[in-house]
Amino acid sequence: MRRAIPAAKPRQWPGGHDPERVGNEDPRFAPHNTYPCLGDDDWIAIAARDDREWAGLMEVAAEGWEHDLRFADAASRLTHRAELDAAIGAWTARQDKYPLMRSLMSAGVPAGAVLKGPELMADAHLAERGYFAELRHPVTGLQRFDGSPFVFNGDRGYERWSPTPMLGEHNHEIIEGILGIEAVEVDRLTETGVLTVEPPY
Repeated sequence: MRRAIPAAKPRQWPGGHDPERVGNEDPRFAPHNTYPCLGDDDWIAIAARDDREWAGLMEVAAEGWEHDLRFADAASRLTHRAELDAAIGAWTARQDKYPLMRSLMSAGVPAGAVLKGPELMADAHLAERGYFAELRHPVTGLQRFDGSPFVFNGDRGYERWSPTPMLGEHNHEIIEGILGIEAVEVDRLTETGVLTVEPPY
C-alpha cells in the first residue's frame, strides 16, 4: 500500500500573512504616489508624511483641500486615499513636472520629477554627485553610463567597471581559463571559423 504524500504547506511570511501589492502607496502616509503631469507620459512623485508637509502641499496647490473633511488629518487622508490621489492627480495634470517639483521642495514637500532615460542621463543633480560612470568603448569612444547609487568609503567602484565587450573579446580568457583549452587550439578554432571575433555579415 502506497503512503499518501502530505500536501505541502503554503509558505507564510513573517507576521502570519502574505504581503499585498501596494504599488507606490505607503501604509502610513497619504498622499504617497506618482501623479501625471503635462507632457508625454510625464509624472511626479509626491509624499506628505506629516501635517507640516501636508500644509506645504496645500499651500503650493491652493486647491482648497484644507476645507475638505476627508483630508482633515492623517488618518482621514489614509481612509480616503483614492479620492485624495484623484484630486492631486487632477491638479498635477495641469503642471510641468520640473517647476512643480521645485515649488514643492521649496515648501518642504518631498517631491521628485519621474525621469525618462535621456532626462536621467542629463540630470545635473546626479552629475554633480558623481553618479554617472564614464567608460571608453573601443568603437563608440567615451560614453556616460547609468551608475551605482551605492557609495562605500567614498567609492562607487567605477574603476572596476568595463564597457560592453566586443564580439569574441574574451574568447581566450574564457576558453583557456575556464575550459582549460590551450591557446594554440583556440587560435586554430578561430582561424577555421569555429570561433569568431567578427559579426557574421
